[in-house]
Amino acid sequence: MSVSGVVATVYFMADMMPENPTLGAFKRSITSSFGSVCLGYLIVAALKTLRTLIRMMRSENNNILLFCADCILGCIDSLVQYFNHYAFCQVAIYGKTFVEAAKSTWDLIKHSGLEAIANDNLVDGVLWIGIFFNAILTAAVGVLISYLWGQSYALFGILGFFIGFVIMILGMQVIDSGVACTFVCFAEDREILRRSNPQLYDRFVETYSLHW
Repeated sequence: MSVSGVVATVYFMADMMPENPTLGAFKRSITSSFGSVCLGYLIVAALKTLRTLIRMMRSENNNILLFCADCILGCIDSLVQYFNHYAFCQVAIYGKTFVEAAKSTWDLIKHSGLEAIANDNLVDGVLWIGIFFNAILTAAVGVLISYLWGQSYALFGILGFFIGFVIMILGMQVIDSGVACTFVCFAEDREILRRSNPQLYDRFVETYSLHW
């Protein structure tokens, strides 16, 4: 929410930036928009709880109906989390409630080409490669330290992997949120990007064949 607020401010107000947009976006995310965030994740939590109950039932009676229900809920859970990613951008940009943001996101997906952009978004895969590469690198550093100190290779390697993974995933979330918010802003108003960054606009149009 904080990152999306900053990206939207830069996208729409590049010529008249407010003072300290990062702090303003963070304040909105923990005050006026906090209820929308809670509602969005309440839906996710309810789905996960229902899946947990079904899995408990499967452990006692693993029939085909419970297996199908578990698979269907898993797919719905993934779709809701993916949908929330873009709905929260609407909340951050305009201060909408979660219900209003969900409706606006659905309209964008149907009418503004966001579906094509979201389907072709390879950012997550690239970021995960970077996260694992960094985790492996820090694990190697941990093994090197253990070698110099004469300690357990496994302990320091696992500790290094965990530290590198956590730190990197937090950093990559900033990029992921920024990209998602840029897609939403572009779908909302392409002309602003055409004026502020013609080269990036041309790349978007060329890549996604957005000629309307």
